[in-house]
Amino acid sequence: MAAGAHILRRGADVILVAGLATGLLVILAGIVVGSPLVSLLPLAAVAVAPVAVWIGSRDHRILVLLVVSFAAVARYGEGFDLEEVVYAAALWGFLGFWFLRKLTVDIHGIVRSKVDLFLFLYLVYSAFSLSFSVLNGAEAATMISEFYAVAVMLIYFPLRDAFAESPERGRQLLYALLALAAIIALRNFWWYATRLNSAEHLWQLATGRVVMNEHILLPAAIAGLLLYLNVPRARSKIAVFTVAVLPVAGIIIGQSRALWLSFLLALFVVFIFVQRVHKTTIMRAGVVGVVSLGIAAYALLGGELFTLVGAGLVDRFFSLGTAATEDVSLVNRFNEMRAAFAAAMNVPITGYGFGVPYKYYSMVYKATHETTFVHHGYLGLFYRHGLIGLVLFGGFFIGTIYTNAKALLTKAVPANERMFAILAAAVFTSIALSANSESPFGATDKTLMMAFVAAAGAGTLQRQRRLNSSDKTPL
Repeated sequence: MAAGAHILRRGADVILVAGLATGLLVILAGIVVGSPLVSLLPLAAVAVAPVAVWIGSRDHRILVLLVVSFAAVARYGEGFDLEEVVYAAALWGFLGFWFLRKLTVDIHGIVRSKVDLFLFLYLVYSAFSLSFSVLNGAEAATMISEFYAVAVMLIYFPLRDAFAESPERGRQLLYALLALAAIIALRNFWWYATRLNSAEHLWQLATGRVVMNEHILLPAAIAGLLLYLNVPRARSKIAVFTVAVLPVAGIIIGQSRALWLSFLLALFVVFIFVQRVHKTTIMRAGVVGVVSLGIAAYALLGGELFTLVGAGLVDRFFSLGTAATEDVSLVNRFNEMRAAFAAAMNVPITGYGFGVPYKYYSMVYKATHETTFVHHGYLGLFYRHGLIGLVLFGGFFIGTIYTNAKALLTKAVPANERMFAILAAAVFTSIALSANSESPFGATDKTLMMAFVAAAGAGTLQRQRRLNSSDKTPL
């Protein structure tokens, strides 16, 4: 029986790789048809085939590739570019075959815990709510875009299995996340430098910021810290520390006060749950990191510009106390919240679905503004999916924090695997704070990161349950 299942599994892997390769080649052929490049497609297929087979022989290799290559599409913009089409084909090709294989070959089910169940039901309800979207006059393009961002969370299930397979697989995925964040941070630095160079006034230098994919940078920074604490060799520690500093710097130049506070909260949670021997290491790493970033910034910006930018960052941080009354963009969100809540109360049970606009008076635009986006994360969920969606997603969200924190407090996870549970507990706790002033539930980069981080904790806990149950099996 086991041999037969293994043969079927390997056959499914071959079909998966063949399907992905064929789909990508068809897309490329359609794009370059009429071009001399089309004649090179068969040669490219032969050259790539061995690599594709090697990657396809293990799910976690495909997942590593999907995580790192997300850097190519990690931006906000209208329409679909070539790289977005190719990435979507690879992502949904993998997810389609993974779920098909689960339903037809693998013995283990897709849903294995209450957290899994809440997320699965939320995703099913999200798909069902598309009917509400159509009935409520949703904008088609916005509806598809918003639903896509939620549907991406299906990757949680294969990621969970990869983390559950072994700690080594989990570390490879954390390194993939760190690599993704490093690429994004370097891109943000380039954009930041471009804006500084094009600034015409001093205030533009002091307030320059790049707000892009910060919700990838935060979990990656926490993952980098945890990897730094757990890698044994000094050379590896230096390498991890050097890369992990990049997303931290990216968070700083983003100048999002909500994300700054969320990052500090995540660090506090990490500090609580790490072993006592690591607490001193964290404090030392913090001092070294701040000094290193300061020296690097001074060397790159020069003394005068460094002072100006630094003063802007300090002023931004200490404006936290007055932001709710003096920051127009933040005060404007209260108008937005009141309008969204009033609209949501018309359909409080089911919600409007995706892509349905509401109106409010914008203090920024000085006019009535129509939008489908709600900055307050929990209110946005209530507006889209009503109490049903709020309860289902809340069960997944709160369940992720509770199950991982409980496992850490009861020491149900061995020392070499605690970092996965700590990552989940810390990042989800930080999102619980930032969701009060921004929506972490409606953009692909944010939902992908939630799926990734939740899977890290859930996979580790499920692996421990599996090992404990096998230990109790009579000989």
